[in-house]
Amino acid sequence: MRRLVLAFIILATTVPCYAQTFGLDEPVPGHPETTVAALFEKLVPGLVIEDGMATGEVDLDLPHIVDQDYLTGAPTQVNLGHVTILAIEAEGAGRLLLFSELGDDGTAVLALFDDDLALLDAVQVGTDRFTALGEAPLLRVGPQDQAAILTNSHWNSNQGYVDTLLVTVRDGKFRLVDRIFTFSDHSCNYERRQSLKLEAGDDGLGSHWPIRATVLEIRTVSNECEQSEPVDPPFSRLVSATYRWSASLGGYVADSGALVQLAEQSSERF
Repeated sequence: MRRLVLAFIILATTVPCYAQTFGLDEPVPGHPETTVAALFEKLVPGLVIEDGMATGEVDLDLPHIVDQDYLTGAPTQVNLGHVTILAIEAEGAGRLLLFSELGDDGTAVLALFDDDLALLDAVQVGTDRFTALGEAPLLRVGPQDQAAILTNSHWNSNQGYVDTLLVTVRDGKFRLVDRIFTFSDHSCNYERRQSLKLEAGDDGLGSHWPIRATVLEIRTVSNECEQSEPVDPPFSRLVSATYRWSASLGGYVADSGALVQLAEQSSERF
């Protein structure tokens, strides 16, 4: 596979991150005449912005990238002093992505702006308690396109949950390729971890490169505590699916339900 581009979720540390955090009173990159606050107000109007902080209660009128069921209908309490902005190539054009968690209720937004800072699209992207751009926030999926990667997560004393969203841009709007769930847990005699790797590469068949998602699951065992029942043996496995472009559907389609099945299996361990 030529021109292979790798983006690692959770495990990867070698892929550089181009996202930067900006205070609301700072200028937008490449637009010294416009503050980040002015840009953010296009996305979430009606806020009070003073001393570099945006506060207030708003009825956020934005669709959800995954499902409208994630919209509570309740007002959103906003309390923030910075947002994340990064450049993205979409449909052959340079664009700006703006990402922000709005407060403490799990609401997060992703917005797309053109070169003139016109708002092209904005969606909610929170599906769990903590939402962030991926450690490697962009994945090249074509010679003129990059996809955005976001993670939603929470954890407790012995379990960790990560919901990864892979988002592209088509016709100036965000399109969800898929959401991929990974789950890890442990006790005093075992540890079982899942980690996700995303990769895309030019297959010579078109401008929309196939995207491969692979989950590595590893179970290790220890003797830290007594166990009356036999302990399941250690193992490792790879579970993957490839998303290929469908011209008739105008989007990516998975060639397998393996990752969905893995998520269902993981849910039995909650």
